Amino acid sequence: MPGRPDLATCHGFDLTGAPVTVHGTGVLARCLQHECDHLDGMLYLDRLPAAAREAVLAEFRERQEAAAQP
Repeated sequence: MPGRPDLATCHGFDLTGAPVTVHGTGVLARCLQHECDHLDGMLYLDRLPAAAREAVLAEFRERQEAAAQP
């Protein structure tokens, strides 16, 4: 899976409706992109290759079933 770009710019509005622009590099750029993904309804799992996504979901289901057993 390719990495995220090291630069990100987000545009939005503050509580008063004034426009705000945030520029980020490095970890902040990744955080901004991650949060924008959530606003678009995307999760980390959605970016994984199909085989990796299925492996993670299978492990999750196994853990859920194990936790549900008395």
